[in-house]
Amino acid sequence: MADIVGVFGGTFDPPHYAHEVLARNALQQMGLARVLWVPVGQPPHKSDQMIADSNHRIEMVMIVIADEENYRFSSVDIDRPPPHYAYET
Repeated sequence: MADIVGVFGGTFDPPHYAHEVLARNALQQMGLARVLWVPVGQPPHKSDQMIADSNHRIEMVMIVIADEENYRFSSVDIDRPPPHYAYET
């Protein structure tokens, strides 16, 4: 049987306790092998808001997931050209 991976996207500006609770609950309740944290680039629905630079948000996510063996990071959304819609990820 293949490992099931959950994809957890968000602005993560900053990543906070509720993000961790959601990721942990997904692991446990859905029996996931891992959760892939995917920070978005510039979400179109937040075009009027200031968000932290993507490199800074990546660093923050990396700190949050550093000690969690079932968390992984992906820059797939940040690496592609805008606009960044979740359904395209």
